[in-house]
Amino acid sequence: MRQLPRAEQPEGIKRLVLLQTPAHAAGEISGSMKAVREDRMPRDEVGIEQPLDAKLKRALPAKRRRLRAQLQAAKDWEARRQEH
Repeated sequence: MRQLPRAEQPEGIKRLVLLQTPAHAAGEISGSMKAVREDRMPRDEVGIEQPLDAKLKRALPAKRRRLRAQLQAAKDWEARRQEH
């Protein structure tokens, strides 16, 4: 992961992840979902954990399942493409 020089970092951003492939994105999302399941919530600007909205927290697993299905479809497409 490339770290931006401090002068180039958007205000308030501690980490910038450049997602280069669908698999890379899926890995980052899996890590985020694990944090949600374990109630390790995002921190605010002073480092205090802020709970996710209950409605959003309930919706995340379904979104993750849809993403996994799309990722598998992309892998299948790539495999078919390489066969030709």
